[in-house]
Amino acid sequence: MPRPAKIAAHYLSAVHKKCTTVSFQCTEDPDFHNSAQLALKGGGRENFKGLSGMFHKWFVIPGPIIALGGFIAIISTINIFFLIYLAFCIVMNYLLSAAQKKI
Repeated sequence: MPRPAKIAAHYLSAVHKKCTTVSFQCTEDPDFHNSAQLALKGGGRENFKGLSGMFHKWFVIPGPIIALGGFIAIISTINIFFLIYLAFCIVMNYLLSAAQKKI
């Protein structure tokens, strides 16, 4: 997580610099104050929200995709009759569970 944290810190630094260099008239404007608060909140001061949350998702999503590829590679080496048996068991389990929920 050091890279997303570094990017979020750079973004927050830019927002803080912008907020400290505006004219005094802007600091009295409620719209500017709301916009500045929204920008700071979107910057990800809290973990996994805003910008840092977006970067977290970008760095976490490739893991499950790689795992899915490995799972598909393993399944493709299994005998077709075993796969049919597994599919049959899954369907039967689903049907029996649905029937049990109705009762």
